[in-house]
Amino acid sequence: MASSSSSSSNPSSSSQPQRTDDGEPLFYPDDEPLPFHEASFIPAYGLPRVTVTDIPERPFVISTVPPEKFNVLLQIKAPSLFQYGNHPLQRTPIDLLIALDFSEGIGQSALGHVRDALRFVIDNLGPSDRLSILSSSARPEKVFPLRTMSEQGQKAAKDAVNRLVFAKAAPNFVDLLTVAALVLDQRRYLNPVAFIILLSDRRDTTSTLPLALESTREMAICDLEELPFAVYPPRSDINYINSYFEAPVYPVYAFGIGKHHEPFALHEVCSATGGTYSYLENYAILRDAIACRIGALLSVVKIQFCLTLLRGTAGVNILDIYSGDFYSNICEEDKSIGEIKLRHLFADETKEFLIEVTLPENSLELKETCLDLIWTYKDSVWNDGKTQLYYDHVDIHRTLIAPHPMTNLVHKEVIRTRACLYCSLRIHDAIRTYETKGFIKAREFLRNQISEIKESESVSNEDKLSVWMLIQIHEVVSTMLEGSRSFKNGGIAMALSTLSSHDTQTTTISGNEVPGTEVHLFQPYGTPNTMAMVRKSILQQQRSSTRLHH
Repeated sequence: MASSSSSSSNPSSSSQPQRTDDGEPLFYPDDEPLPFHEASFIPAYGLPRVTVTDIPERPFVISTVPPEKFNVLLQIKAPSLFQYGNHPLQRTPIDLLIALDFSEGIGQSALGHVRDALRFVIDNLGPSDRLSILSSSARPEKVFPLRTMSEQGQKAAKDAVNRLVFAKAAPNFVDLLTVAALVLDQRRYLNPVAFIILLSDRRDTTSTLPLALESTREMAICDLEELPFAVYPPRSDINYINSYFEAPVYPVYAFGIGKHHEPFALHEVCSATGGTYSYLENYAILRDAIACRIGALLSVVKIQFCLTLLRGTAGVNILDIYSGDFYSNICEEDKSIGEIKLRHLFADETKEFLIEVTLPENSLELKETCLDLIWTYKDSVWNDGKTQLYYDHVDIHRTLIAPHPMTNLVHKEVIRTRACLYCSLRIHDAIRTYETKGFIKAREFLRNQISEIKESESVSNEDKLSVWMLIQIHEVVSTMLEGSRSFKNGGIAMALSTLSSHDTQTTTISGNEVPGTEVHLFQPYGTPNTMAMVRKSILQQQRSSTRLHH
């Protein structure tokens, strides 16, 4: 089976360019055809599978007096790339669009870091991947069309990068993302997945305006309503929900650079599309930061993952699904059905979702099925178009006699997930407190929350994820201790980057910390491919520095 799909439409059917209201050519389909791969046969023993593991809150539940709420943690584990060793590419080819939203004031040193980061991306894309580059100016400009990264394509892309200059920027990045969506929407040929990386140093123009704090966010995101569906889908729209996988949406992975960039709009777009928002204090770490992202994007293994939850026993109700930025829904009529949808899964990554249910009262001692699980997805590496279907169920042990406390402890994984969820909500509340009640109240609120978290002992020193979340709260508080200006210029960006990481369970960058570097050795959501790409970037820079030194 070919690893890339064929043309999505007749290449000759869109020969005329689209035009703007003033008659100027906009963009037309000019993407380079995908390389042909001879058909490969899917191995007889089947495709690498996604596993779903359930962890009930407690081993036993009293039948006659069940708790008002009971939690079940579901862990979704994607297969590794090495399991695709018999595939000619061994991974999913991608279409990648990089949008550059820089001011004309960018210095030569910063421009050098941007070019270096882009060259690193180009070097790590293969002949089956395609790349396009857009740049923001008075009108968005296509610096490089969507071309395959063959040897010739890589050379042409690097030539375009070396010619990069940044003139007067457009008023906002809405036009840039609009064109990015057009470029991907109008493709004649489709790789299995497409992503947008947005680099922006756009200054926060609201900081000089006499606005109420809450209006800062509103002003920042109001223009986003003009964005097309593909980069800002209306998450509450019923048509969008019903055609979730059919309607093309391109995840936006945004990097806000510098302490004075505007974080709210970047975070909002990323959250809406399932991408991530990262905050970089300076351009010097841009290459390693992008390496961290590329390592993930070049390891997609499954797409269109859907997990359906069904009431297993009469009386079980699904109360809530804690899914962060991922789509989830519960049947409002009788709480008997719920679902979670993910557009793609990276190799080796684990996604966790906490499901809150009620259990019925009864007078029996038995093993009771709480939930039935059905999950479906498509394999994006073999890309045969077939949907894989699997079943399982969540069993709860019901007892008539109260179990010994030591044999019925809350599972440590559930404790950890609750703790991280609590930390995430507190960061979100701190930002809202800042907007509505001011800086002093927000700082006081978050410092009190740290004390409560420590006193509750919900954060175990043995659990890296919950410790990381607590450290991130401390980092936000540290910017608050430096004053309101420090929190506005960097602190909010750091807080939103942390929220983005937690809500997508994906690595992001906060400040000057890049996972895998000597500065920052741990990030809980890093995958082997992510860390390997960061180490590759670091090693290449070290070698380059050594050659220059000698």
